[in-house]
Amino acid sequence: MSASYLVCSYYLAGKAHSIRLPQARHLGNSPHLYTWPKDNEPRNFLCPLCKHVYAYTPLHVRLRSLDELGRDQSLKSHIVVCAEVPCAERNCGSQLLIRMFADFDIRPSELATVELSKAIAHDLCCMNGHVLNGPIERKHTRAYFDEDWERD
Repeated sequence: MSASYLVCSYYLAGKAHSIRLPQARHLGNSPHLYTWPKDNEPRNFLCPLCKHVYAYTPLHVRLRSLDELGRDQSLKSHIVVCAEVPCAERNCGSQLLIRMFADFDIRPSELATVELSKAIAHDLCCMNGHVLNGPIERKHTRAYFDEDWERD
């Protein structure tokens, strides 16, 4: 049996690390979509290890056996939380959606407040095409359990 994961786009001390993904609820049917929500849209994920945020697509998803996953604590995942962060561009009403991983016993808003205060964005685009790079200085407006992903 295998599990899906992303290879974080930021290399921590020259070493790649992995982000385990829970199962998507509404699965696509092409080879790269079986572990991704059906809409095939990119998702911004905050790496729980290095706190860098990148956009990922179904093409970034990799598979690994559960035996290998057991040896790497950075691959632990539970619930996906989505935080909505206002675009920093003046007069832009768009939200950036940033996903992160939570344990079962935490409130999404509390998690977003803590995790986003340490997060560093890399080429994240709002719906109007404005790009965010660097620390995420805007406070999230809303955080919730992302229904596109199962709860591990």
